[in-house]
Amino acid sequence: TGWRGLSFPQKLIYSSAVINFAVIGFVWVKRQMKMADKEQKEMEELQASIAEVSAENWSANSKFRCYFAAQQYHMLNSSGPEEESSKEAQKMLEVLAQCREELYRKLPKVSPAMQSLQNAPGLPASLSAP
Repeated sequence: TGWRGLSFPQKLIYSSAVINFAVIGFVWVKRQMKMADKEQKEMEELQASIAEVSAENWSANSKFRCYFAAQQYHMLNSSGPEEESSKEAQKMLEVLAQCREELYRKLPKVSPAMQSLQNAPGLPASLSAP
């Protein structure tokens, strides 16, 4: 009785079930490994973002350096230049000056608010000068 006692269709059904189970198991394990790799990459990106957001990181390539320099300056709560003579305060002021220059470079020389209404782009013809 056992495997030898089974008819061919029964053997085919049992072997197909075992093969299906093995294939499903293989696909599931492969998917789990792929998800683990993706999760690991997300964790590495999160750790890099956390390191970049750190308040102590005022490097030139940090997106948040201007924000944290301004926050630190506000927390310094100085009442004049005599309280801003420490090395850390000087570095903070340098970073703020760099940030100010970056902002000035990004602003146009003439902003839309500086233009007269007659020359404003997109102004309806009924409102433009004759």
